[in-house]
Amino acid sequence: MFGIGGSAGTYFLRDVILAFPRENGKSHAASFDRIYVLKHAVVDEKIIRIPSILGREMLNEYALIYDKKNGTSYITDEDPQ
Repeated sequence: MFGIGGSAGTYFLRDVILAFPRENGKSHAASFDRIYVLKHAVVDEKIIRIPSILGREMLNEYALIYDKKNGTSYITDEDPQ
């Protein structure tokens, strides 16, 4: 895979459960048949300064809310309207 941070090995994981903390202290688990993972051979300064990006598998299931004014972002399963 090639991108902003250079090239990276691409792998996929099967039957994945990702757990996310909720504001109420509990957690939410999301199941995926498969997710893709990128792994850089060497993690240097230019890679560290670029934040990780969730893939479409995850973003298609939830709403991503970004609030620049307050410097926050979160993922929710609630309708943002």
